[in-house]
Amino acid sequence: MTGCNSTETPTETNLKLRNCDEEAATDETIFRQIVGSLRYLCHSRPEICYGVGVISRFMSKPKYSHMLASKRILRYLKATLNYDIVFPHQDEKTRSQLMAYTNSDWCGDILDRKSTMGYVFLIGGVPISWCSKKQKVVPLSIYEAGYIDACATTC
Repeated sequence: MTGCNSTETPTETNLKLRNCDEEAATDETIFRQIVGSLRYLCHSRPEICYGVGVISRFMSKPKYSHMLASKRILRYLKATLNYDIVFPHQDEKTRSQLMAYTNSDWCGDILDRKSTMGYVFLIGGVPISWCSKKQKVVPLSIYEAGYIDACATTC
């Protein structure tokens, strides 16, 4: 991947992966090593959490499209090697504010129709905590999905 072309986004827009029996299988060991390394990077690169979470669902029998999605994240990381989380210097006059953002998609997973929720907490504009995961239940409406997401963020 050292000679690959870089990309500006970690995943394709509206990425929907599925288990497709007709698709060619890929090497499970290499795929698992890539996903494991990407999961480790999620601790310092919150923007890849969603994409890594999506490809992590296919660890048992990865297909060609799953490997392509993982390689796209690697191509994104190549383009953004200089991205860091930096806490700015603050003096006594500057006061840090705690901000939280949350969102979810309604029935976004095409396999089990569960929604994916996510949140990020910022202090002084710098992320300190983030999460992206599937909701435990299938919401009946987009409003219920948002309510579940807001409750999980509050907790």
